[in-house]
Amino acid sequence: MTKSWETTTLEECPKRPAPSAACTIGILPSFLEGEIAHATAIPNQVSEPAAAAGLAELFYILEGNGRLWRGSGGVDSITPLSPHDCVTITPGVEYQFRADGGPMKFLVATTRRFDPDKHWCKGKRRYWNADGEASNPPLQPGPWTTTKLPTPYNYLAPDGSEIRLLPTFDAGGLAHCRLPAGAISAPVRHKTVKEVWYVLAGRGDVWRGQGAEDETVRVEPDTCLTIPTGVSFQFRALGDGPLEIMIGTFPAWPGPDEAEPVKGKWEIPFRLTPRPDHAALRVRDYDASVRWYTDKLDFRVVREWRSGDLRFCYLENRSTKLEIIGGGTMQPSPVAPDFETSLRHPGYHHLSLMVEAVDVVLAKLGGRGVTVVHGPLDLPEIGRRLAFIRDDNGTMIELVGRL
Repeated sequence: MTKSWETTTLEECPKRPAPSAACTIGILPSFLEGEIAHATAIPNQVSEPAAAAGLAELFYILEGNGRLWRGSGGVDSITPLSPHDCVTITPGVEYQFRADGGPMKFLVATTRRFDPDKHWCKGKRRYWNADGEASNPPLQPGPWTTTKLPTPYNYLAPDGSEIRLLPTFDAGGLAHCRLPAGAISAPVRHKTVKEVWYVLAGRGDVWRGQGAEDETVRVEPDTCLTIPTGVSFQFRALGDGPLEIMIGTFPAWPGPDEAEPVKGKWEIPFRLTPRPDHAALRVRDYDASVRWYTDKLDFRVVREWRSGDLRFCYLENRSTKLEIIGGGTMQPSPVAPDFETSLRHPGYHHLSLMVEAVDVVLAKLGGRGVTVVHGPLDLPEIGRRLAFIRDDNGTMIELVGRL
């Protein structure tokens, strides 16, 4: 029986010139639905102007620096490129790129297997001529994205690894996976998606199995492998560092129910991995506090109940859930007069809520009579912008946005 999965290294894979020139492409294992290829841009050479037809492209920069021109409908922009940047090129958008100072290595993910005869079109416009001279059109942001790899992870995958999100289209996209040193993932298999993995850092083992076939391979940087739909897999990080993998998922990841548990190769040491459910707040005035959270922060009441002389309710706003407890008798607790003093009191300090844009939310809350206690301020160490407010009971609430 022939295995349905593939494994290779960048050194072993075939190379070919890119149709836009100024670049060589390493052809890695792929699926008809999507692929990841390895590209090396030649220093100080300009690619031919191009546009993609029938698929979207994502560039993830591995090494070196460069620039990317994208143009569409009279809109032009220049994007500096450096390691951990990820840029999107949607169908019909014209582009050129160049490596500055030295070779620029990057991954190219496409939402179908790339066929130069079908998917590459010569661009009608160009930003740089063959000598590298720029045409200098007026520049403004266009209908495309540029993303820096997030510092904190976005969520834990069903297999327990850390996932940092990068741009994704309905047909597929990229995500960065990190398994801490010494960790073993939970064994799973995918119901509908296919994945291409490219190892960025660390070393480890990957086990794949289906029916009577199974295989364990040692992986290290520049190893590429495929995870077909329905194939069971498990992986572990060896040595002192984490195992880091760029994952192309085709089509887009539909959610945590996509991965189903299976019997794996390695036993996983017990590790408590709770997921957030809700935070409970004891309040002085039940009705007033319910009104505060529904009027000020747009929560809604989803359930109410009683127990003796106490009143309870659940409030929800998207995936955030709070429990309000009121009624009966209660012992008053001191409220710190300012933010710095509040940090000196033992116990839980604040409720943290993620928002899209801290300053926009603060402006809206100001119109609703909510006072800012501290901030806003930027913490580059964690990639976050923060501000603190208080509810009607003096409970500290942190509003968090990404930098």
